[in-house]
Amino acid sequence: MPELMGLSAVKSLGVVLKIQAQAREGLRFAKHLQRHVGPAVSVDLSDARFMVGQTDGLVFRVKNEFKDMWQPYLEVEPSLRERFRQGTYEIDLRFAGKVIVRKKG
Repeated sequence: MPELMGLSAVKSLGVVLKIQAQAREGLRFAKHLQRHVGPAVSVDLSDARFMVGQTDGLVFRVKNEFKDMWQPYLEVEPSLRERFRQGTYEIDLRFAGKVIVRKKG
């Protein structure tokens, strides 16, 4: 089961519905990471503008509507695999049609 972090515990009806929607999107994103990258996943939902997922030395930043952003990563991922074995990398998918890869640390 993926770990979701950064959800608020505020208890008003509008906020609760928004948090539930945010949690659903976080779980969808976590399932994509588990399917394509690795089984141990955590997703940070503390910023309402984007999600941050972590697994196997990779950090992914995606907008909440990540599905269209995921395909460009899958297209270049095979060419990045060797590089990923050499450290921790951040993959930024927040910008349409772009896959930005940065070495962390």
